[in-house]
Amino acid sequence: MKISKSIRASLLAAGLLLLCHPDAQAQRERKQSAVRIKFAYVGEPHDGRVLVASGGGYANPLMGKFKTRGLFGYLDMLGGIAIPLEYDYGSDFRDGYAVVGVGEPKQRRFGIIDTTGRRVVPCMYADVLPFSDGRALLLESRETGRKYGYADTTGRIAIPMEYDYASEFRNGTAVVGRGSWSRDEQGRWSFDGKAGVIDTTGRLIIPLEYDDASVFSEGLAAVGREGKYYVLWGYVDRSGELVIPMRYYEAGDFRDGLALVSRVMQGAPRYGFIDQTGDEVIPCQYDYAKPFAEGLAWGGVGVYPDCAYWLIDRTGRNVLSYKVYDLNDSGRYGHVSAAVPDENGVLRYGLLSKTGRMVVPFEYDRITIFSERDPKTGRMVERGSAERAGKSVGFTVRKGD
Repeated sequence: MKISKSIRASLLAAGLLLLCHPDAQAQRERKQSAVRIKFAYVGEPHDGRVLVASGGGYANPLMGKFKTRGLFGYLDMLGGIAIPLEYDYGSDFRDGYAVVGVGEPKQRRFGIIDTTGRRVVPCMYADVLPFSDGRALLLESRETGRKYGYADTTGRIAIPMEYDYASEFRNGTAVVGRGSWSRDEQGRWSFDGKAGVIDTTGRLIIPLEYDDASVFSEGLAAVGREGKYYVLWGYVDRSGELVIPMRYYEAGDFRDGLALVSRVMQGAPRYGFIDQTGDEVIPCQYDYAKPFAEGLAWGGVGVYPDCAYWLIDRTGRNVLSYKVYDLNDSGRYGHVSAAVPDENGVLRYGLLSKTGRMVVPFEYDRITIFSERDPKTGRMVERGSAERAGKSVGFTVRKGD
């Protein structure tokens, strides 16, 4: 088997494959370890700033912005304090801005700072999301009387706090709605109202007349209206004209000219792909499918655990000469763990790249892949474990492997 050059393979005593990478950043990690001793949490560098926190186990942004306890601040790249540890929550910087929060978890208020520590958006909102397309989503209350709006990168309210529902901007558009919020017996919130789509100026591209909607992708936006049994989806263009009829149970974003859709057939959704004219270039025939990425997608037929999966191209042609089972496509770099039956019908697991190239052969009793934070560096890494004959070993996979 040929293994990519970026992976060094070594066989352990158990005969399991270990994937590792050269320690090219050892000197940098030694410097970071000294900083790590001082703080309960040390993040990765972003925009020249490193998020740090002091306190106990809850001084960690991974706990969630409404559960952290401790003090958060930021270091510069030399390890000096760039922004004092004065916040009760902090996020990594992104495009020069970070979300911060002050106050006890249930009463916490959020805002946005820049890399100098200046509060661009004051800490006065029930929730704030990072800037996207130059707009930050703001929420005044997390109870039934919710109001959403958007700030620009100067902190000015660019779109008034007038919507009862709103999403982040993506592709220059966002979904907004007017209606009401309610909470069920399990404490889960739901919105009931009408949705539309706005641009970054606040102009309504799609009027508030649909039961659900999505942002634009490649010139089209999915919109839905309540049918007899469920919401039926179609697509509108930027003029608001319905160009693909409302006939789908699900309707995804367009990627490279194709969108993942589903129809209900014999009581269950079947997945396929349409082009921007509405033609089903790959019929709705799969029980499971993922959107295309770099010209390839996974489609499966059957019910778990007997579902069989094929890697297909944009014409629906099978790229691999075999089908796989028990697919786990959660790899952050596109890797999948999957299994094929051996000569005795026993499933043997391996690891495939996003293009279907075999990275780890189908020889193991189980392979699991997941993302976790490296305790030495604080960075998120792709890891996994391979098991055979009761023995297991961990491995690391890098982008491009």
